[in-house]
Parts: sequence; C-alpha cells; structure tokens
Amino acid sequence: KNQDKRFFPEKLVEGTARVISMRMDYAKDKSNSLAPMEDRDTAYIARYARGRDYHKLMRKRL
Repeated sequence: KNQDKRFFPEKLVEGTARVISMRMDYAKDKSNSLAPMEDRDTAYIARYARGRDYHKLMRKRL
C-alpha cells in the first residue's frame, strides 16, 4: 500500500530528505500471548487490538 510514498517520501511531503523511524513498546500486558493459540478450538484477539489505538498512544509519547 502506498509503496511509491514509502520509497519516495518526497511524494508525500514535498522537500522531504530523510525519514526517521522509531519503535516503542505500547502494550503493558506482558502475559503469555501465545497461550490462547495452543487451543485450536478457541478464537483469540491479537494483543495489539485489545487496548487503545497504538497510533494515539505513540503520538502522545512523542
């Protein structure tokens, strides 16, 4: 999706020379997230989808 803008960020914002990338833990729950997947008859919700929108959390922390 938007591959041209990923490879050429100046197409997204004119004059862009560099992109700074970062990572940040956003999930406080450090429990064993693989445990629910051991039971093939049980559905599970991905950990990132259980809490608040991580985009908003990270934006606040920046």
